Parts: sequence; structure tokens; C-alpha cells
Amino acid sequence: MSKLIEQVTKAKASGYLYISSVVKNLYVTTYYHVVSIEDVLKAGKWIPAQRVQFGNGAWGRQGVTSIHVPDKCISRSRLRFL
Repeated sequence: MSKLIEQVTKAKASGYLYISSVVKNLYVTTYYHVVSIEDVLKAGKWIPAQRVQFGNGAWGRQGVTSIHVPDKCISRSRLRFL
């Protein structure tokens, strides 16, 4: 069992439902990639953010702002402290 899966299992036992990671920072806005703990456990690994092509032709990762991050969500960087 990988260390990530062990940490995710602990997070689930602590009552968390989602894991977030920072995709990018653009000026003062931070964009997050949010994944369900169930999806990570089912896949057996971290599911990366989707790559998309923006309207101006640039490629990047798709994320959501902090307003759309659900409750009971833990940051991926905080998993090691559980």
C-alpha cells in the first residue's frame, strides 16, 4: 500500500470527504483541484487535474476557486500531519 493511500485512509477515518491541491496561482486567485477520497481509493493513486486548452490557445490545468472547494476538504499537503 502506498504512503498516499495510507494517508487518504486516515483522512477518511477523520471525517474528510475530499482532498484538494493547488493547481495554479493567477495574481490573487488560487485555483484548486478537488478529488473525492472515494475516487482516490478506487483508483489506488492520485488523480491529476485535467489539462485543457483555454480560449487564447494556451494549455493548462483546470481548477476551481476557493469558493467552490467543498466543506470537509483537506489539502493534500496537510495529509502527512494526520
